[in-house]
Amino acid sequence: MDQKAKGTDDMTAVHRDFGVCVRTGGRLGALLLAVVLLGNWGGWSASAGIVDSHVLRFEAAPSYINLNKTTSIEVEIGTTYGAGLDNYRVTVTAPDGTTASAWYNFTAAPQTLGRIYGNVSADFMTAVDQVGTYDLQLEYWDGAAFTLAGMSELRTTNQLRIVLVIRSGSNPFIDRHTCPVAQEFLRGAKFLGGGYVYYASTGEAVTSANSNALGNVTGAFLGITRALKAPPLWHHAWKLPWNAPTGSQRFYLNASDGMGNFGSAVTGTAPFPRVAIVPDTLVVTSRIMNGTGGETVTFAPGDTLRLEVEVLYDDKDAHETEDDPNPVDPYNGPLTPTRGGQVRAHLGWGVYNATLGVFADELVNLTLSYNAATSTWSATYPIPANTQNLTTVQGVIMASDGASPANTGSVFSTQFSIRAPPEPEVIEVPRDVLRSTGLELPVVAGLAILLLIVGLGLGVAASRRRKGAPKSEDKPKESDSIDEWEEQK
Repeated sequence: MDQKAKGTDDMTAVHRDFGVCVRTGGRLGALLLAVVLLGNWGGWSASAGIVDSHVLRFEAAPSYINLNKTTSIEVEIGTTYGAGLDNYRVTVTAPDGTTASAWYNFTAAPQTLGRIYGNVSADFMTAVDQVGTYDLQLEYWDGAAFTLAGMSELRTTNQLRIVLVIRSGSNPFIDRHTCPVAQEFLRGAKFLGGGYVYYASTGEAVTSANSNALGNVTGAFLGITRALKAPPLWHHAWKLPWNAPTGSQRFYLNASDGMGNFGSAVTGTAPFPRVAIVPDTLVVTSRIMNGTGGETVTFAPGDTLRLEVEVLYDDKDAHETEDDPNPVDPYNGPLTPTRGGQVRAHLGWGVYNATLGVFADELVNLTLSYNAATSTWSATYPIPANTQNLTTVQGVIMASDGASPANTGSVFSTQFSIRAPPEPEVIEVPRDVLRSTGLELPVVAGLAILLLIVGLGLGVAASRRRKGAPKSEDKPKESDSIDEWEEQK
């Protein structure tokens, strides 16, 4: 057998048994063994897999792809066998053993030719639908027989890589589109769960343009699953209800590109931090009024003190447009008995103990009742008649709901006083006021009696003069009429 025939037999044996064992035929066998041992994650080394001296490069670019994606299998020659003689065939063997081939006919040197692998309508006319390693074999055709020119490989995966991004709702008074990254959320807040999805092979972002992922990327939080939207950051919002469970909670993101590739991630597992929900703080306001409904800060024993309180869940919902997970019972609104609402007030004075929630000196503890018509809580306190004077009485109002643990809120009322009305004062005339007249009391009394006697004497004298006057026969005088009247009297 001549040298050419011997070389052909050696290469045929290697071709037939590649992937199972390596038959060594002198230097060629040693070279192929090195090719096998030098295979790596990113693909074959171009220099290690080339046998034909005219070939400079033989590889898939990229050499690692996801299912149903495409790659370009490229061959580059540096020198030529001659005009019309540079003809090569590439055969791709899938993990299940099926094969697909394409021709590379060079017309000049140096020259690079590429054929698409993964497109059922072009070049190799097949799809990448298996996970594993695809063997690539380059053969030179001399017009009569094939000889091995190079070997390489293509690796495939069905994995998607996910980077979770958890944000809270933006402050609508600052910027509706600034949503800060967050790990802790109040009940009633907006939870924005989502993430970026990448092909594990190339790192290309999965979008609605390069995949069928729309509708196939979902997030689950608090038992509610939603299709994520708006790639490349796939996301959706969850409105946390008033009684959402607190503590560490998990957000799950499950992704499929609709082409056979999958991925998932969950908060609280490396490298993603946990997320937590904490109780909200209720907004509490109070008014101190008298029995007729007028606001006042001054009371007297026997008066009726009326305490009126408004308790609200924070007004987050009014500025947000995302869906509420429970539209029948939206978060925003007043605290009501339906949510297990309770409102209590402690009235007192002195040092306030925040731990115990009491003042050093207690006036009264009140349990408030809910008024659905006004959406307020109220209570009255008839102040006992024997209440001592108090100048700095204050109330601390504490509200809670039926969540576990409860959402709570508290507020201090305005200070008020309780004072008995002052008694009438007895005003005594100072003795020095009498001395200022220059006369003592007995002198004044004597003068008064003297004047009374003089007045009576003058009256008697005037009466006698009227009786002794002459009468007129022609016309009665006015004095006569008066005397006659006196006589008749």
